[in-house]
Amino acid sequence: MCGLARTTPDTFILMGGDACHHPSVLRPNKYSPLPDSITPNPLNSTLDPCPGAIFESLHPSYRKDQPFHTIPNLPDGGLNHSREAAVEVREKLIRLDANENVFTIIAHDGTIVDLLEYFPASANDWKAKGWGTAARWRFLRDWERAVKAQEEA
Repeated sequence: MCGLARTTPDTFILMGGDACHHPSVLRPNKYSPLPDSITPNPLNSTLDPCPGAIFESLHPSYRKDQPFHTIPNLPDGGLNHSREAAVEVREKLIRLDANENVFTIIAHDGTIVDLLEYFPASANDWKAKGWGTAARWRFLRDWERAVKAQEEA
């Protein structure tokens, strides 16, 4: 189950719930490709902007326009009741997520926990606070060990 909340006349928060379990199932994509320079830097680093090529080299297909992860092709009864329905939902979420007026929050994205404010604070001004921009590529910090291993190689 997902929810879409209007936060201002032209901004929304997409509460993606368990529609996917990591933003890497949505990003990058053809509507929101991996940028050449990522600001703010998703890694705990003083290097800002961060070169997008670092992550492109870690992408399973070395692509800037396809999500890092796909929906597994498991028999029904696996992770998803219906893989076809899961793929359809993902494609719809990708289009919403790429819109700069939609802030997507996935249930298990631990990388944004310290970025947000919580009840009783309001999230209506998320765009003015820069949450969407700051959060978009933050999930890439989950690849920090792989980046370090690549640098050491």
